Amino acid sequence: MPQATWKSIRFETMRKQKSSNLLLPILCLFIVLMLAACGSDEGEACGDGEQNNEETGIDCGGPICDPCPTCSDEILNGDETGIDCGGTFCEICPTCVDGIMNGDETEVDCGGSDCPVCLHGVEGKWFSSGSDLSLILSNIEDVDSAVLDFEPGGLYSIVYYKASGAENKVGTFNQTASGVVDIWYVNANQITPTVASFSGIIQNPSDDRDQLFYELVLLDGENSPPTAEAGLGSSNEGELGNANISLFHRRTIE
Repeated sequence: MPQATWKSIRFETMRKQKSSNLLLPILCLFIVLMLAACGSDEGEACGDGEQNNEETGIDCGGPICDPCPTCSDEILNGDETGIDCGGTFCEICPTCVDGIMNGDETEVDCGGSDCPVCLHGVEGKWFSSGSDLSLILSNIEDVDSAVLDFEPGGLYSIVYYKASGAENKVGTFNQTASGVVDIWYVNANQITPTVASFSGIIQNPSDDRDQLFYELVLLDGENSPPTAEAGLGSSNEGELGNANISLFHRRTIE
């Protein structure tokens, strides 16, 4: 083959290689620009405040945007104020003061992981003073005011405030529903300052659970406790009348 022909073939081969070397970076640059343009369009499409581009909601859903928030996705999203609750579309978030048994409450506004423990009967912290105290406490025992603290675990403490100072009583208790509406039987075993046993009834009215009518007597062989069937004022078979009944109010502030 003539030398000129070999030179022509070699030149043509080198020209094609140079063209290929130039084409590859141009192609890569084109791909990068296209991807950037697509990303920009997607970002703008999912944030334009309109339902378009196959979105199932405004700026959400469809093939491009993030899924739309729901009230059952177990995620705090959209304008929810709690996980899957509150905001414009979801149900109101449960609270411990809404008067409804919701969330994981075990009773209305109590129990569960967030609300206070549920209290029954005499359980809780209570306060009484002045004319709300029984005549026996105020006139005979000279008590000015009294604070009860009956814990759900079965421990109790009572503090009687007198002109001479505070008198503390501590012990254990148990209670049982009487079968009469709102009335519970209570047995208290005092440990300090002296050992003593008390028995009686309390009434926690269903129309006002923040009130407690308290009627217990010392079991000394002379007194007989009141009964649920006979109701308040039946201590010593009714002989004491209302003289042994104190009205306590639930304490909401320590």
